[in-house]
Amino acid sequence: MPCSIPQVFSTAEDNQTQIQVLLYRGNAKFVSQAHFLGRFEITGFAEAPRGIPKVEVTFVASGKDISLHAIDGSSAKRLAIRRLER
Repeated sequence: MPCSIPQVFSTAEDNQTQIQVLLYRGNAKFVSQAHFLGRFEITGFAEAPRGIPKVEVTFVASGKDISLHAIDGSSAKRLAIRRLER
């Protein structure tokens, strides 16, 4: 059965134009004990002071597949996501 979880992210630096998301699976006490699923880069939102951009990322799990969808909170525009590593 598919499952989706939305989470809001923002920037850590002024005028940042991308956000990187590292995705892990598992309930381990330490992230080093969890299964690394991939590193993703989200781009396409406007430059702004840190903490101002709101990017809603939805993680969708269906069987063994995981996908990400990102929406810019200020414009409701769908953002680009690129997988950097598995």
